[in-house]
Amino acid sequence: MKDRKNPDTEFVVFTEEMNILEVLKHGPEVRELFRRLGLKCVDRKEQGPRTEFCVAAEKEKLTVAGLYHDQDLRAILSQLNALRVKPLTEAEQENGGR
Repeated sequence: MKDRKNPDTEFVVFTEEMNILEVLKHGPEVRELFRRLGLKCVDRKEQGPRTEFCVAAEKEKLTVAGLYHDQDLRAILSQLNALRVKPLTEAEQENGGR
């Protein structure tokens, strides 16, 4: 899936409709933010981009993660977008993320 980008920048714009797995594949800083926020979509041990995500991450959107974990979705999105994450390269997309 192609990254959603802000036309004025080179950074991904995370939105509430993005799939959790799609978001988590953007790198260790995103996964660490999920851990700090208490979003249990990521295992505690670093195993690599393909093996550390919960089963729900494949199907649910960020909206659901906020609801399930009783977190303010606007705060989650604000913190994600503050990371200023670069879009995945084609090679990263083919390999399942960073």
